[in-house]
Amino acid sequence: MRKKITDKEWNAILPRVQEREERGRQTHILFNGVLVDGKRIGRELDRRRSNSNMRQGFVQGMESQYMLSYD
Repeated sequence: MRKKITDKEWNAILPRVQEREERGRQTHILFNGVLVDGKRIGRELDRRRSNSNMRQGFVQGMESQYMLSYD
């Protein structure tokens, strides 16, 4: 039995958690029959949000530096 949730699995889980969070609903996640701690879910959300923001900032910086266009 695995203890760790893979990146691919988090990428499937977290959009649903975020969607429910925006509606003001709490989500409980069971992984291999064990309830995942809410703190762990929050850390994963924060980690992936910050990575997403870093990537967006990098792409925007590259666009302005090189005048890139996506048409």
